[in-house]
Amino acid sequence: MTKYGYSVPVEHEIGHMLSMAMRAFDRTVHATLQEDFGGTDFHYLIGDLPVQARARFDRGQHFHGVDITFRSTEPAMIAAQTYAPLMLVVWLEGGLAELGYLVDIPSLDRAMRRGTIPPFDQRLPVVNRDRTRFYVVQHAELDIARSLIAVGDRYSWTRTGPADRVTRIINKNARDRQVTIDWNQTDEIDEAADEIG
Repeated sequence: MTKYGYSVPVEHEIGHMLSMAMRAFDRTVHATLQEDFGGTDFHYLIGDLPVQARARFDRGQHFHGVDITFRSTEPAMIAAQTYAPLMLVVWLEGGLAELGYLVDIPSLDRAMRRGTIPPFDQRLPVVNRDRTRFYVVQHAELDIARSLIAVGDRYSWTRTGPADRVTRIINKNARDRQVTIDWNQTDEIDEAADEIG
């Protein structure tokens, strides 16, 4: 990994995991530097829909999927609805992707605003050695917020939420013809999911 990006093999691993997670949808492409949001490790596009990507390296399998993190600058982006609506988190060991999560950021944001799970401003930030700060969201909180769309490995992915959630987000993004979407209009997805299960 360089100061400004990942090595080609790591980019390939992240791209492979995103392709597996989104196999029923449009092809994945790299976003340009201008399109990048600056607050995340990497950025892809599914059609016109931005996907933030995060990679976690060599943390040991017992840490895979325990939680996800957000840099201290990202809650403001989420609140302003300038953060991508989908987030891919990939855990790699020895350069190979072993586990991935596809997260619905608008659902996570709504759950925090409604008090279903603690909002970022009620969480204590964790400070890295380089003094950067980040917030932790536990796997159980993703489940409570119904924001975990899919989980998978190198070979297969399983949808964990309503099957049409990503399709609706993609279609909404296409209708708006802009990068940001009105996350509040995707409430119908969560309400339909509540009725089902």
